[in-house]
Amino acid sequence: MVTSTNVSMNVNNINIEHNIYQNDENKETPQVNEIRAMLRSIGDGEINISAYDTAWVALVKKMDGDHGPQFPSSINWIIQNQLSDGSWGDEAFFLVHDRMINTLACVIALKSWNIHKDKWEKGLSFIRENLWRLEDNELDDWMLGGFEITFPQLLDMAIDLGLNVPCDDPALQAIFAKRDLKLARFPKDLLHDEPTTLLFSIEGMKGLDWKRLLKLQCPDGSIMSCLAPTAYALMKTGDKKCLEFLDGVINKFKGGGKGVLPWFCLFVSSWRQDLGSLPGVYAFFVEGAL
Repeated sequence: MVTSTNVSMNVNNINIEHNIYQNDENKETPQVNEIRAMLRSIGDGEINISAYDTAWVALVKKMDGDHGPQFPSSINWIIQNQLSDGSWGDEAFFLVHDRMINTLACVIALKSWNIHKDKWEKGLSFIRENLWRLEDNELDDWMLGGFEITFPQLLDMAIDLGLNVPCDDPALQAIFAKRDLKLARFPKDLLHDEPTTLLFSIEGMKGLDWKRLLKLQCPDGSIMSCLAPTAYALMKTGDKKCLEFLDGVINKFKGGGKGVLPWFCLFVSSWRQDLGSLPGVYAFFVEGAL
């Protein structure tokens, strides 16, 4: 998983005036009501569908040994949600790391099943045309969590499929260096013996001891309640609990890789409490929304 979570709330897009009350009659402005509506809409922290996670789920082969995808609805989601520029991702917000990894994952999923050549070729063109953007060092602070681990793995998969990806590009070489540096800091025994942040990105790693790793499986059958690492674990082990977790999420959201992550729910809850601790904010915004 790459932490590219987007909540359907963007306070930055609201034009909040200096005085959120109308001074003459102490009435609330439309912006206040809009913020309250947004706070109500957050709920427990449900996140948007991730093209990246959906692509990993789409790669899972039928568990009964027959040819074909275990989750054909995830393939359909990918087919139906390509953007006009050939990429996959959040249409309203362009973040190059997010668009690149979502797009490469979806290209690989379509190419793996040898379907919709027009779509994966258009996606591959987007990747080639925008690869240079990854060289911008100022964007490092915006790099998705786990990107330097999972993106190189996708590149290897693309090459194995015969896709023409310029892996000698300087931007990619810098990412490979970051991956090697990060992995060198984590002894493999530590990864297998206790939960670490690397579990969110195990789909980007090879040579894992799955018998030991499954001991770190969450009670719901997932790996860290995330779809991509759980799909990868299912592909490697055929574990029934992983399958049940993915079945539940994919059926609920009609093919899209979407879930309610415990760590994200905790973040949303903490954020709302922090907002409510500001002088006057609780009574003004939060009390009416929560």
